[in-house]
Amino acid sequence: MIEHITTDHVTNADPSGKKLRNSRAFAILVFGFALIVIAYLYSEYAFQMRIKNFYAHNESWMIETLSSTDSFDALAAQDGVMMFGIPAGPWVAMMYTDSHGDPFASIAIARDSSGIWYYSEHHFCGAFSGYLGPRDSIRKVEAGIDGWSFDEETDQEFIQDYQSALKTKPWWNLDHASSESDIHETLEANYFVPFEP
Repeated sequence: MIEHITTDHVTNADPSGKKLRNSRAFAILVFGFALIVIAYLYSEYAFQMRIKNFYAHNESWMIETLSSTDSFDALAAQDGVMMFGIPAGPWVAMMYTDSHGDPFASIAIARDSSGIWYYSEHHFCGAFSGYLGPRDSIRKVEAGIDGWSFDEETDQEFIQDYQSALKTKPWWNLDHASSESDIHETLEANYFVPFEP
């Protein structure tokens, strides 16, 4: 006689071991997330401090330079000062700097001939050099200075082409403003706001 003995074996995983593994994985996940958050906050803080130092240094330097004199000619002689207008009429003196190391960190400060100050954090990039370079080339050709010579036949087309391009720039309006009000309107239409230094 063969005796059949049926034995039911129920194999269950250790529930306490599974809980321990889950809690460890959760702790690692939380720790990793906390490290990511800390790293982000630190990088953001470092970035903001660079921006703050950029503004603090450049703003004081610009204000000191632009407030050093009321003379158009004296301001024009200062390195980094952009002059728009003419000495006998309304004019505006402007300084601008940006930092491509800190994306779009830019500051511009201007003062017009009536003593009103203007401020902008807009990233103008090459907007000023793209105007001032051609403008100065035209002036050199017309005046025949620095090795440039003006000849009616050969240079007139050059001047007309440059002037056509310049007239589309807002800074053309500053150079040809008939009043401080014109300067004020042009600056406010191009990201500047009045401020008290």
